[in-house]
Amino acid sequence: MRFTPVPPRSASPTTQPLTEPATQFDTVTASCGDSLPVSGWFTDESSTGVVSTLSGTLQDDVARFLQTPEPTDLLPVLAASIRHSKALAMHLVIDAQPVRLVTLPRMQGFACDVQFFGLTDQQVRELRLQRVDEGSHANFDITGFRRGMIGDMVWRFALHGSRGQLLPEIAGPLAYRTVGRPEREALAVPGVHAILQRLSGPPVTLSELTRQTSDADLVRRVLNALYLRSSLIVTRACTPRTRHHASLWR
Repeated sequence: MRFTPVPPRSASPTTQPLTEPATQFDTVTASCGDSLPVSGWFTDESSTGVVSTLSGTLQDDVARFLQTPEPTDLLPVLAASIRHSKALAMHLVIDAQPVRLVTLPRMQGFACDVQFFGLTDQQVRELRLQRVDEGSHANFDITGFRRGMIGDMVWRFALHGSRGQLLPEIAGPLAYRTVGRPEREALAVPGVHAILQRLSGPPVTLSELTRQTSDADLVRRVLNALYLRSSLIVTRACTPRTRHHASLWR
């Protein structure tokens, strides 16, 4: 009797791996917002009125941002998206006009319905967040959006956004130095190259950097950008202990 092999059956849909499609830039993302229960949403209790459909640790990460008085500081949202490798859809507004921005960290890219790099520095500083959703909950089609590299967007927000303080993850008695070649993607802003050059050597503290560059605001902004681009090594800066003159240990 001749044996005829049976072709393998396709895997059950429930066992298929969940992967981000390679064509996410041109994927129509269906909205799940209307079907979510009220408990799946959280809103800032202040007057900002920012609404989100995030859940779990991602929600906790972004919740720190929602507690700020003015929702113009977008760096913590970008940090959460990059740290969790989750696509986020941010509904922004500038000059009473809506701007929709989608981060795609797994693809090292982003998509925006306006020419993001056509915005002035003042407009970038005044962008306000109205709502944030996970990428799978975005209620709009991102086909035709302008595309770009997420590194360029991070540097733009870090240097020209409203945040002038260090992100909490890199604040404190720390020393910093760079890893890799961050100058390849850094924006050509006066003073940035000198800071990167100083950070390429031995670890240096924030106060030392500020004394050498005389621009504390720019130093903090560059450190934020380097952190979000995984180009920063942070070590704890220990103050040498004062020894008694009669101590046996020198």
